[in-house]
Amino acid sequence: MILSPETFSPDRIIDISVTLRQGLACWPGEEYWRLESTRQIATGGSCNISRATMSLHTGTHVDAPWHFGEGDRTVEAIPLRQLVIGARVLDLTHVKAAIGRGDLEGKLDGIQAVLFKTINSGKLEALEPFDQDFVHLDEGAAEYLVE
Repeated sequence: MILSPETFSPDRIIDISVTLRQGLACWPGEEYWRLESTRQIATGGSCNISRATMSLHTGTHVDAPWHFGEGDRTVEAIPLRQLVIGARVLDLTHVKAAIGRGDLEGKLDGIQAVLFKTINSGKLEALEPFDQDFVHLDEGAAEYLVE
Protein backbone atom coordinates (compact mmCIF):
# COMPACT_ATOMS: atom_id res chain seq x y z
CA MET A 1 0.00 0.00 0.00
CA ILE A 2 1.31 3.44 -0.88
CA LEU A 3 0.43 6.24 1.50
CA SER A 4 0.76 9.90 0.65
CA PRO A 5 3.56 11.86 2.38
CA GLU A 6 0.90 13.65 4.44
CA THR A 7 -0.36 10.41 6.00
CA PHE A 8 2.77 8.27 6.08
CA SER A 9 5.31 8.77 8.81
CA PRO A 10 7.77 5.90 9.47
CA ASP A 11 8.45 7.20 12.98
CA ARG A 12 4.76 6.77 13.84
CA ILE A 13 4.37 3.15 12.70
CA ILE A 14 4.18 0.60 15.50
CA ASP A 15 4.89 -2.96 14.44
CA ILE A 16 2.91 -5.15 16.83
CA SER A 17 3.82 -8.43 15.16
CA VAL A 18 5.43 -11.28 17.08
CA THR A 19 8.52 -12.87 15.54
CA LEU A 20 7.83 -16.41 14.40
CA ARG A 21 10.31 -18.89 15.89
CA GLN A 22 10.63 -22.46 17.06
CA GLY A 23 8.55 -23.09 20.17
CA LEU A 24 6.41 -19.95 19.87
CA ALA A 25 3.23 -20.51 21.87
CA CYS A 26 0.17 -21.30 19.77
CA TRP A 27 -3.46 -22.11 20.47
CA PRO A 28 -3.76 -25.56 22.11
CA GLY A 29 -4.17 -28.32 19.54
CA GLU A 30 -2.84 -26.20 16.67
CA GLU A 31 0.43 -26.80 14.84
CA TYR A 32 3.49 -24.94 16.13
CA TRP A 33 5.58 -22.81 13.77
CA ARG A 34 8.38 -24.89 12.30
CA LEU A 35 11.09 -23.98 9.79
CA GLU A 36 12.81 -26.84 8.01
CA SER A 37 15.63 -26.67 5.49
CA THR A 38 14.71 -28.60 2.33
CA ARG A 39 17.68 -27.75 0.10
CA GLN A 40 21.15 -26.42 0.94
CA ILE A 41 24.03 -25.31 -1.24
CA ALA A 42 26.40 -26.68 1.41
CA THR A 43 25.09 -30.19 0.75
CA GLY A 44 25.06 -29.98 -3.04
CA GLY A 45 21.78 -28.17 -3.64
CA SER A 46 21.50 -25.52 -6.34
CA CYS A 47 20.17 -23.01 -3.78
CA ASN A 48 19.00 -22.72 -0.18
CA ILE A 49 15.28 -23.39 0.35
CA SER A 50 13.23 -23.83 3.50
CA ARG A 51 9.67 -24.85 4.29
CA ALA A 52 7.61 -23.17 7.01
CA THR A 53 4.60 -24.89 8.57
CA MET A 54 2.22 -23.56 11.21
CA SER A 55 -1.38 -23.04 12.13
CA LEU A 56 -2.74 -19.78 10.77
CA HIS A 57 -3.73 -19.02 14.37
CA THR A 58 -0.08 -18.69 15.44
CA GLY A 59 1.60 -15.45 16.47
CA THR A 60 0.26 -12.13 15.22
CA HIS A 61 -2.66 -12.71 12.89
CA VAL A 62 -6.01 -11.36 11.74
CA ASP A 63 -9.20 -13.25 12.45
CA ALA A 64 -11.44 -12.86 9.41
CA PRO A 65 -15.25 -12.80 9.76
CA TRP A 66 -15.31 -16.41 8.48
CA HIS A 67 -13.30 -17.53 11.54
CA PHE A 68 -16.32 -16.86 13.74
CA GLY A 69 -18.91 -18.13 11.24
CA GLU A 70 -19.97 -14.70 10.00
CA GLY A 71 -20.37 -15.28 6.27
CA ASP A 72 -17.67 -16.42 3.89
CA ARG A 73 -15.23 -13.45 4.08
CA THR A 74 -11.80 -14.97 4.60
CA VAL A 75 -8.68 -12.95 5.37
CA GLU A 76 -7.69 -12.32 1.74
CA ALA A 77 -11.02 -10.50 1.29
CA ILE A 78 -10.04 -7.86 3.87
CA PRO A 79 -8.58 -4.82 2.07
CA LEU A 80 -5.09 -4.00 3.34
CA ARG A 81 -6.17 -0.36 3.83
CA GLN A 82 -8.41 -1.59 6.65
CA LEU A 83 -5.35 -2.93 8.48
CA VAL A 84 -3.08 0.10 8.14
CA ILE A 85 -4.91 2.79 10.06
CA GLY A 86 -4.45 5.21 12.89
CA ALA A 87 -5.09 3.78 16.33
CA ARG A 88 -5.07 4.82 19.96
CA VAL A 89 -3.20 2.68 22.48
CA LEU A 90 -5.04 2.27 25.78
CA ASP A 91 -3.02 1.14 28.78
CA LEU A 92 -5.28 -1.40 30.48
CA THR A 93 -2.57 -3.22 32.42
CA HIS A 94 -4.70 -2.80 35.55
CA VAL A 95 -7.34 -5.20 34.14
CA LYS A 96 -6.76 -8.74 35.40
CA ALA A 97 -9.54 -10.74 33.67
CA ALA A 98 -12.00 -9.02 31.32
CA ILE A 99 -12.03 -5.56 29.74
CA GLY A 100 -15.48 -4.12 30.37
CA ARG A 101 -17.51 -1.34 28.82
CA GLY A 102 -16.51 0.97 31.69
CA ASP A 103 -12.84 0.55 30.80
CA LEU A 104 -13.56 2.00 27.34
CA GLU A 105 -16.27 4.62 27.77
CA GLY A 106 -15.07 8.15 27.05
CA LYS A 107 -11.68 6.99 25.74
CA LEU A 108 -12.50 6.19 22.11
CA ASP A 109 -13.95 9.42 20.73
CA GLY A 110 -12.82 10.21 17.18
CA ILE A 111 -10.64 7.16 16.61
CA GLN A 112 -10.80 4.41 13.99
CA ALA A 113 -9.06 1.68 15.95
CA VAL A 114 -7.77 0.86 19.39
CA LEU A 115 -4.91 -1.29 20.62
CA PHE A 116 -5.05 -2.57 24.17
CA LYS A 117 -1.89 -2.76 26.24
CA THR A 118 -2.69 -5.43 28.81
CA ILE A 119 -0.87 -7.88 31.02
CA ASN A 120 -1.04 -10.15 27.94
CA SER A 121 1.36 -7.82 26.14
CA GLY A 122 4.58 -9.73 25.66
CA LYS A 123 3.09 -13.13 26.58
CA LEU A 124 3.07 -14.24 22.94
CA GLU A 125 6.82 -13.75 22.95
CA ALA A 126 6.96 -16.57 25.48
CA LEU A 127 7.60 -20.10 24.43
CA GLU A 128 5.02 -22.85 24.72
CA PRO A 129 2.61 -23.62 26.27
CA PHE A 130 -0.05 -21.07 25.33
CA ASP A 131 -1.36 -19.20 28.40
CA GLN A 132 -5.15 -19.58 28.30
CA ASP A 133 -5.62 -17.23 31.25
CA PHE A 134 -5.52 -14.03 29.19
CA VAL A 135 -7.26 -10.66 29.42
CA HIS A 136 -10.17 -10.50 27.00
CA LEU A 137 -13.16 -8.34 26.08
CA ASP A 138 -16.40 -9.07 27.89
CA GLU A 139 -19.66 -8.91 25.94
CA GLY A 140 -20.42 -5.33 27.02
CA ALA A 141 -17.01 -4.07 25.84
CA ALA A 142 -17.37 -5.88 22.51
CA GLU A 143 -20.82 -4.35 21.98
CA TYR A 144 -19.45 -0.90 22.87
CA LEU A 145 -16.69 -1.26 20.27
CA VAL A 146 -19.26 -2.21 17.61
CA GLU A 147 -21.39 0.83 18.53
